[in-house]
Amino acid sequence: MEHTLRTKTQLCLLLLTAACADVESNNPECAQPESISEQTGFSLSVSLDYQSGTLDAFDLLCPDNPKKQIITSSGDAVLANWSEGIAVINRGNASYLQFIDSQFNLLKEVSLEQCNAHDIVEIGSKEFLVTCYDSAFIYSLDLEAGTAQPWLDLSAFADDDGIPEMDRAIVIDSNLYISMQMLDRHQQYKATQVGKILTLNLDDFSNSMTPESVLPQSYDLACQNPYTRIYPYQNDMLILGCVGDWTNKETMGLAVFNLQSKESTLLHSGSDLGGPVHALYVAPQSVIQTMVSVVGTDIWDIKEMSLLQIGESVEILYAYDGFSLSGLGGHDNVLFFGNRSKTQDAGLWTYDTSSHSARGAFTTTLPPHDIMIWTP
Repeated sequence: MEHTLRTKTQLCLLLLTAACADVESNNPECAQPESISEQTGFSLSVSLDYQSGTLDAFDLLCPDNPKKQIITSSGDAVLANWSEGIAVINRGNASYLQFIDSQFNLLKEVSLEQCNAHDIVEIGSKEFLVTCYDSAFIYSLDLEAGTAQPWLDLSAFADDDGIPEMDRAIVIDSNLYISMQMLDRHQQYKATQVGKILTLNLDDFSNSMTPESVLPQSYDLACQNPYTRIYPYQNDMLILGCVGDWTNKETMGLAVFNLQSKESTLLHSGSDLGGPVHALYVAPQSVIQTMVSVVGTDIWDIKEMSLLQIGESVEILYAYDGFSLSGLGGHDNVLFFGNRSKTQDAGLWTYDTSSHSARGAFTTTLPPHDIMIWTP
């Protein structure tokens, strides 16, 4: 399998080299977006030393003319949609959220001390739930007031260190689903057990609900250390990617969670894909695109990264040496992803899955770290 992937990678890189010449810069027909619409994409760009970041916006048809430096973010940030704009989730010790409105204005900045926010879901008019990586509590956020408070304690679902390391979240049919990494903080955040999916019904949710009236449930995933966004898959499942323990390929891969049976299975292991899964995009037709790496001696020794499309077989769409690729989004037949190499190829790239052609690099303020296409 690895030999086959390597051969396909070499062919892919030859094609991509030729495709680079097609990129047009300063196209007079390409206008910067003036407001957020379903034709708007975002690149959260972060410096190579992860000290600072900035937000760029681009028209999906004109990625070569972005609206740059909308706001400044921390060096460890990701993006999330909300109904009136885009949110920047500043993770780590910073732990604050920036809400951008439809006119690219900073509407509000909300601090979440001792949380290390990792994702948000909108549950009402300017009301959100926030997953926390460094707290056992789900936070409740009131955007109108600009405040966030611990709401629901999940320590009962944690391992011995008391914190379940909540990561991504999604709401489907009034049910909240949260991925939990279950890392061992006593062993430098090592993955020693499978990750989990927490489920919670939000039909009667209100900020005044007492935690005692909420009955969350937790279920095992078929992989360790869930790492990507969660997507609906084939009508009755969820799908996400895992990086596992970064060494054993059977602990990583793409896992699905059946919404009816509440059982999880490994759709493709790290052995099938070549390594851990860093990013995931699933089109409405349940076509899977994912970003994986080939790891050397340890987590800091990433040899190569690839963008894959998964159907009846695993097809390499784009590959690059080193820890170079980050961020993945899509619209119609076009994928958007970032190249963070120290070469002329750094920037935003597109891949048209219908014509099998790649275009890039489109300039961003800093190397892209996360990509998101806005959806209402």
